[in-house]
Amino acid sequence: YAVEYVEKNCNPELLPAWIESYLLRGHENRHRFRIFSAINTFDHDMALNELKKQAADWSFYDSSYVNELLEYFPRQKKGLERDFALIGNPESTTKQIQSEISRFRNKPITKAIDPLLNIIKNESQEEELRIAAAETLGWYNLYHDKTSIIKELETFQTSKKKVMNEIVKTINRLKGKNR
Repeated sequence: YAVEYVEKNCNPELLPAWIESYLLRGHENRHRFRIFSAINTFDHDMALNELKKQAADWSFYDSSYVNELLEYFPRQKKGLERDFALIGNPESTTKQIQSEISRFRNKPITKAIDPLLNIIKNESQEEELRIAAAETLGWYNLYHDKTSIIKELETFQTSKKKVMNEIVKTINRLKGKNR
């Protein structure tokens, strides 16, 4: 599926094609499922505006699937903001943060990169969370700007051997050296 590649690549230049694919095939359950699964790939406001712009030029026999996506973007935006607030909250438990980190491993999105890097850099953060955050960034191997992640990780140093080992592994994954 090209939709899955777009989801993992996260290049904003692909947004118009992603929206157009939904307008063309959003009535198909499988395609709609892939689009909804990748809803956090792009900036929600940009995606919503692109959907409105493109949908205005279309005639629909049944526009319910378009309306469904129009309503879904704002809900997902609020949910993602809540997730990032939980990650940044010092009162959040390790288990809660770990759960959020694993979600970004399964669905690598641009907006998660900085929070993941912040977890890695935070020396007061539990080692297992820092390792999980580094490992998660290794799943960004199809990300359109993975070189920026590599550069950021290459400049990082810590005395925690397990964290550094995972950072080296992640850099190698992103560079494709682990094949």
